[in-house]
Amino acid sequence: MVNNRSGVAIGAVFVYDVYEITNRRDYKMNCTIKMIWDEDTDRWHTETDDLLCLVLESASFDALVERVKIAAPEMLELNCGYTGPIHLNFETIRTETLDFAS
Repeated sequence: MVNNRSGVAIGAVFVYDVYEITNRRDYKMNCTIKMIWDEDTDRWHTETDDLLCLVLESASFDALVERVKIAAPEMLELNCGYTGPIHLNFETIRTETLDFAS
């Protein structure tokens, strides 16, 4: 991991401009978390472009939301030093396959 004044990178992927974020008192981090139902495993899992490495899963949608609410602030603090407010947008994707009786 590269950590410098201009930001934090994981591998070659730029994450956030840490210096800019941590020095603005009016800043609120916005993160969109996709909550995706996996019909084959009967579990919910997360996908997001806003918090790299946030990969969580649970059989319960509500339990997964609670896990994200704990993990997201921890990841931002540990990876970026950000401890300000976070606005989490949850997008739900659930598809079901129905078989018609013959």
